[in-house]
Amino acid sequence: MILSVDNFLDNETFDILNASMLSKIDSAKSRTADDVGNEKSYSVSYTGLHGDILLPSMHLGAHIRPIIDKVRNYIETEIGKSVPDVESTHYAFMSQGYVIRRHVDSVSTPIDFDELAKNYKAFIFSHNEWEEEWGGHLCFKSTEEEYLPLPNRLVVYTTDEPHWTILMNEKSGDATRMIMGIRFGNYY
Repeated sequence: MILSVDNFLDNETFDILNASMLSKIDSAKSRTADDVGNEKSYSVSYTGLHGDILLPSMHLGAHIRPIIDKVRNYIETEIGKSVPDVESTHYAFMSQGYVIRRHVDSVSTPIDFDELAKNYKAFIFSHNEWEEEWGGHLCFKSTEEEYLPLPNRLVVYTTDEPHWTILMNEKSGDATRMIMGIRFGNYY
């Protein structure tokens, strides 16, 4: 299952999210590269939340809860059923050279593959601008569609969906691809 909607947040909320993310870039870059070994990606992550988003709200800002609630409501309206609790949320920053090979999202605890279809991941692209020629598209095997990381675009998928990104090429220059990621899942 894949959902996508453009201009997901109202302008004021998007500007608040964007400013919050821009304020965290240096902090993220001071950490080690992401867990897939891509030195072109850095993140500020909060995992093992089991629905409790107090810590990310304290560190990232009070705007986090209403954004998560809006994403949850959107998914539930589209699929016609409730989604699991928030398991993790993160700010991620990608730069020129960033690419992710095709994969299925996994977790550190054993989980049946069928259970992955009951868990959801959401990305809100939070940068100010993006050009198609820069690359960085999010791709899915099941639909063979490529989602350009347009500012304020929400993409949601079940975690059993094979996906990858297209290389952020040299035309992207100094641009930073920014996402707010949310995982709704039963990873207890």
